[in-house]
Amino acid sequence: MGRLLQAHAEDHDAWSVISSPLGRAVHTANLVCEAAGLPCPVETDDRLVELSVGVFDGLNRDEILALAPDTKIGPGWIYNTPGGETEAELRARLSAWLAEVDPSDGRRRLVVCHGIAGRMLRHLYGGEPIHGPPPPQDSVFRLVEGRIERLG
Repeated sequence: MGRLLQAHAEDHDAWSVISSPLGRAVHTANLVCEAAGLPCPVETDDRLVELSVGVFDGLNRDEILALAPDTKIGPGWIYNTPGGETEAELRARLSAWLAEVDPSDGRRRLVVCHGIAGRMLRHLYGGEPIHGPPPPQDSVFRLVEGRIERLG
């Protein structure tokens, strides 16, 4: 991802790198910055964390089904988990973050977050569907002037 971004990240001083505060995202952000020659330190923002699935946080599909065999894993199920965030809560959290981004400030932003949070950000920004097959975890997207482009 860092090498891919290096080709797209001209004027390195104009970049801000913002990450979810979760360890894997911060680690990825630092690796990407180093490889792309972007500025560090990485800023973090709690609003960029992944969707909480409540009692299922940290569990994989098999572990969830072992814990709760009646769970129907299908479209939208992830927004209706015991103690988890709803789609509306995730939308509100990420809308608040996106509303603070000022596209006229001359800064370019590299945002490192997670699969569902990233998908919701792209939905809010450019209308990308929030349901359906997810892109690979190592995907890099450029969001500019209401358009979304997958790089690489």
